[in-house]
Amino acid sequence: DHICTFDSMRNRVYESTDIKSNHYLRQIQGLQRNKDNENVRYSSDEAGGGGEIQLFDGKARFINKHIIEIYDDKKRNIQRIKSKYFLIATGSRPRKVIERGDFYVESDGEYILTSDDILNESAMNEWPESILIYGAGVIGCEFATIFSNYGITKNIILFNDGRDRLLPREDPEISQFLTDNLQFQSKVTVANNVKMKYMEIDYKAKKVKCVFNNGDNEQSVVYVDKVLLAAGRIPNVDNLDLHKIRENNDKNYTKIEVDNHLRLRDTRNGNGANIYLCGDALGKWGLVSVAEMESRHCIEYMFASKNPITRLLYDDISSVMFVRPEISCIGMNEIECQKRLISYKCALLRLGLINRSVIDWNVRNSGPIQPKQAGF
Repeated sequence: DHICTFDSMRNRVYESTDIKSNHYLRQIQGLQRNKDNENVRYSSDEAGGGGEIQLFDGKARFINKHIIEIYDDKKRNIQRIKSKYFLIATGSRPRKVIERGDFYVESDGEYILTSDDILNESAMNEWPESILIYGAGVIGCEFATIFSNYGITKNIILFNDGRDRLLPREDPEISQFLTDNLQFQSKVTVANNVKMKYMEIDYKAKKVKCVFNNGDNEQSVVYVDKVLLAAGRIPNVDNLDLHKIRENNDKNYTKIEVDNHLRLRDTRNGNGANIYLCGDALGKWGLVSVAEMESRHCIEYMFASKNPITRLLYDDISSVMFVRPEISCIGMNEIECQKRLISYKCALLRLGLINRSVIDWNVRNSGPIQPKQAGF
């Protein structure tokens, strides 16, 4: 069998992300007014709008609620831009520091990594023989599946941070279905009901020592080559100087509060009626479909009308987990229906009954799917 080296995997990832980012950049450049570029397929005038996009390279921070300053890595001012409205869509980054009571761990970029560190040559140049993934949410489960799929990392531990099951917000049968597939098919050790006591790097052995307690308060020790921190992400808003438009002008107050139309609250002149946030910058959902919905709502509320066509409806959010096999969800589950005292019907449908469900003739991976409808 062909063995994929870590370098070849990294190169393919870089190639894919470059293609995607260049595609987005090409679309944006196509909406700029540039008479020298005749190869673009469309312009801002074709739809009758007459608007345009100006693209600036650099970082930005607020001077006041109507002015931002664009600067470079050396903090040199490039340009100041005045606008009636601003939409903050700066995304998020992996959490590098995790604190849980007495437990504290911080990424060092070599042995204890974030998802951004994995592709750095200084962090990993080959598949580790063992890895502990701290955090068993969607990101943690997906990375456990990725390392398992390549078949080189033999010891994969998915640490669930003291919880008794995976995906506690989903129905128990979904959690059990995922757990069984990870453990028996992907050969991942799912560590439920276990709390981490401490981690320390053994530089001589080139290992990370992980000490944790189980439910009976018995202490266990595991040595792994790498630790991946997958316990949440942080909105990229801390360098925007949002404190300058808050009433108290407190740099340490970083909590983001928005109104029903995603406008920033708590500014010197009432709420931030001209500053909107969407997507990962809000630090809530972390889904592309939600970010698109929120951004459309913000733009429509700014310019179209105060009754935007795109509503902020979070009850019908769709999501997918790229595990093996994939798990997708939409709408309310049984837990949510029971919490709201809504009657519902539950049906179990085997994928083998759907002619488009078979991929590469792999029927064994076609597991059960549970569509649920509320309101009956």
